[in-house]
Amino acid sequence: MERDLRRLAAAHGVVTGYDAADGRRTQVDRDIVVRVLALLDVDASSPAAIRAALDDAARAADRLPPTIVLREGDSRALSGTVTLEDGTTREVTDLAGLPLGWHRLAVGGDTATVVVAPRKLPPPPAAWGWMVQLYAQRSRDSWGMGDLGDLREFAGWAAGTGAGLVLLNPLHAVGPNHPVQASPYSPSSRRFANPLYIRVGDTTEYQRADAALRAKVDALRPDDTDLIDYDAVWQAKRTALELLFPSATPEPAGEDLREFATYCALAEEHGTDWRRWPAGLTAEPDRVGFYAWLQRLCDQQLAAAATAAADMPVGIVHDLAVGVDPGGADGWQLGDVLAQGVRVGAPPDAFNQLGQDWGLAAWRPDRLAATGYAAYRDMLRALLRHGGGIRVDHVAGLSRLWWIPPGAGAAEGTYVRYDADAMFGILALEAHRAGAVVIGEDLGTVQPSVTRALRGRNMLGSTVLWFTRAGDDFVDRCQGRTCSCLAALARGCAQGSSSN
Repeated sequence: MERDLRRLAAAHGVVTGYDAADGRRTQVDRDIVVRVLALLDVDASSPAAIRAALDDAARAADRLPPTIVLREGDSRALSGTVTLEDGTTREVTDLAGLPLGWHRLAVGGDTATVVVAPRKLPPPPAAWGWMVQLYAQRSRDSWGMGDLGDLREFAGWAAGTGAGLVLLNPLHAVGPNHPVQASPYSPSSRRFANPLYIRVGDTTEYQRADAALRAKVDALRPDDTDLIDYDAVWQAKRTALELLFPSATPEPAGEDLREFATYCALAEEHGTDWRRWPAGLTAEPDRVGFYAWLQRLCDQQLAAAATAAADMPVGIVHDLAVGVDPGGADGWQLGDVLAQGVRVGAPPDAFNQLGQDWGLAAWRPDRLAATGYAAYRDMLRALLRHGGGIRVDHVAGLSRLWWIPPGAGAAEGTYVRYDADAMFGILALEAHRAGAVVIGEDLGTVQPSVTRALRGRNMLGSTVLWFTRAGDDFVDRCQGRTCSCLAALARGCAQGSSSN
């Protein structure tokens, strides 16, 4: 690969060579590098185009960056006017001393978003907890699958056992159509919740309904079966909630919620993949109102569950999936910050020798920076609003992601780097403001810099107990020390399993 193309790729975070899972250095095909650059709107199709793109990159490097993320106390010599988050302004020659938060910097005719993040989160409390797949946490009151009422009841019970937290599967929204997307890791949106988890009987509208309407709603409850039938549950709950919706108190919806509800109303009629919709569609206002109301119900019931967990030192920990369905609601609403056509996955390793294609959309690092990371921030805020913690699936994705260009196989991709200081810094700021702990899923082929980024900010990593064995002892892979507590726990687990 020619030197200029490597320089251009490096300027845009596109990796031209990486260490494979077996430790060998792997070079990325030139064609893949060119195609991934094109997904970032960078033309590398000829030597002349590469030289022109390098000139553009050099000019961009000389300008004020669109977003500057600092850790509290860091120095950055820049003269200009800062508008703080509270609306006050100050003249600065250095960005040191700015308070935590989101600010705006004006330098001449240029402006930038300035984010000041805490150096570290408070040390997380020592605690144990329960991991719950909520859809499986069924009770006599739930309709065929676990729901937010079950979460509320379980959280209250767990607090009484001395547990410090309840870790959930992702509760992200899926498309409104049949068949219902079963995997919580391929969501339509990571900013909104899945209405399948609504407990119908806990809604104000059901509780205020007359006996005749309640009877109609109760008659819709699906039969409980050994296997969860998502389609039957959604059909029953949607019909029941449609009966109750006319008595709901109208509330204005914010722009994001209104757009999400519009997507749902259109998807109901035209399919969940917005890329296949005809142009010029309009949504029926009543259906938009219905889907906005469902999200308000989710919000109310998530808040009730968080209140039930309030006595735990951590509380409910929500799971953040690594990406979204590119044809879903976030793909429709956030297209300006997503790489169109990209599929996220993983390169070949010992367990997946053909690589992995997860079919998920990826953030565009350049567009995140250009828009002040607003979409990333808002997603984190939505997830942390009713939680004491957040688990970040594939946390290495905050540093780099494996991009597969259109038409390529899973192994025919390359890594694209993100500004890890910005991604981890914003995560730290939003978790700090929510009083939440952060857990990164850093298992598998993960660069040491990712684990250091977690540890350096008092964020937790993940360890599979049995993989920490060193003879009869267990070793903390981050600190390199023998952990008698892990060994005792493992022996207890082994004894318990052999006696059952």
